This record gives sequence, structure tokens and C-alpha cells, in this order.
Amino acid sequence: HNLLFVGSPGSGKTMLAQRLITIMPPMSFNEMLETSKIYSICGKLPAEQLISERPCRAPHHTISSPGLVGGGSTPQPGEISLAHNG
Repeated sequence: HNLLFVGSPGSGKTMLAQRLITIMPPMSFNEMLETSKIYSICGKLPAEQLISERPCRAPHHTISSPGLVGGGSTPQPGEISLAHNG
């Protein structure tokens, strides 16, 4: 499921999104592997660890299309991929 939070600045959209992942069920082992593979490709995976908490990404509203979707001159996953399983 996807959610879109709409409201004026400072109304708590980001805070609500960050708290929402705490009531979601724990990640399964397969979800941990999928998420860790994506973070490993970007070089954001902690040394020899799996991502065990659901990711919560908050990209800036001025993000570029390659930054959001992925790609660029050095192809990397974008924010959409980094938020997978979150």
C-alpha cells in the first residue's frame, strides 16, 4: 500500500511517516535480504550486516528525476528503490 501525506509545512507529515513504520510487522528474512541488497549496491550497507528495520526515506522536494527513480551517469538506485519494504 502507498500513502501520500498532504498538508501545510510543519503539520507533522514526516513525523507521522517515521512513526508509521514502528507499527508495521517486523521484516521477514527475505525482506531483509532484498533491502540489504539494494543498500549494498549503493554502498550504504553497514559492514557485514543486514538491514533489519524498515527504511523510512524523506527526499527533499527539489530532488531530481534520476535521484528519485534511479539512474544517472553512474547508475544507482533512487529513493524509490531505497524505500522498498519501508
